Amino acid sequence: MLGILLLLFIINFTTPFTKYGFYLDEYNLYHRSFGAYLNPLASFIYIVHVTVRIYAIKMRTHSVSGQDTAKALIYFLIFPTVASSIQVLIYGITCAQVGFTMGFLTVFLMNQQIKISRDELTGLNNRREYEAHINSLEKASKTIGVCMIDVNKFKSINDNFGHEEGDRALKMVAKILRKACHKCDSNLFLARYGGDEFVIVSEHFSEKLERQLIERIQAEVENRNRIENLPYKLSLSIGISCGCVHSKQDTKMIFTNADKKMYEDKQRA
Repeated sequence: MLGILLLLFIINFTTPFTKYGFYLDEYNLYHRSFGAYLNPLASFIYIVHVTVRIYAIKMRTHSVSGQDTAKALIYFLIFPTVASSIQVLIYGITCAQVGFTMGFLTVFLMNQQIKISRDELTGLNNRREYEAHINSLEKASKTIGVCMIDVNKFKSINDNFGHEEGDRALKMVAKILRKACHKCDSNLFLARYGGDEFVIVSEHFSEKLERQLIERIQAEVENRNRIENLPYKLSLSIGISCGCVHSKQDTKMIFTNADKKMYEDKQRA
C-alpha cells in the first residue's frame, strides 16, 4: 500500500506538467484525465483491504465488545464507499461528504446501542437485553433451553481478596462462558443476569447440547484455574431447564426450574 500511495503522490504532484490527472483547456475549464481515476481506485482498494482485515478480526475474536467494534467499523466503510463511487462515476455530483456523515452517524448510533445493551464490566449482554431477547422468543412461541450459572463462594472472594479481585473473577467467568458458547453453538445467547449470575439461552436445545455445554464450561474453568495465578479456586454451579415459551408464565417456570437446579448443584459443590 505504501508503494501505491507514493505513486499517487508523484502523479498528483506532476499533474500540472504532465496533465495526467487533469488539465485546463483554452477556456480554463477543468477536465479529467485518466489519472484522475487512480486516486479513488486506490482508495477503494484500501477500503476493501481494511474491511476484509476487520471482518477477519471479527471472526477470530471471542470478545463481544471487540466484535461490536469491528461490526461498527465495517458499517462505517459502507456509506463513504457507495457515496464516493457515485461521485466518481457521475461527474458533477458531490455526495462523498454525505456518505462520510452517514458513516459517522451509524457508528455513533451503534455505539449508543452497545452502551444500552452491554454489561459494562464483562462486555456481555445485560439484563435488559436478556429480557428483550426472551420477549422476542415468547412472541415466536419458541422451544428454548435456559442455563443458569452462578459463581461459587463469590462473597468470600470479595470479602477475603477485595472487590477488585471479585471484578476480575467475573471477567474471567465471562471469558470462560464466551469460549464455551462459541465452541458449542455460536447462536447461543449469553448475558450477565445480575451480580455473579449469568444466563445462557438456546433456541436449538437438546440433551446433546446440554451435555456439551456443561462439559465445555467445566473444562474451561479447570483450564483457567490451571493457567491463572489465583489465590482461590474458581468454580461454577450450573442449572439447565427447557420448554416451549408461549407467555411470560412459561418463561418464569423454565427460569425457576433452571435456578432451582443451579442451587441444587451449588449445595453439592
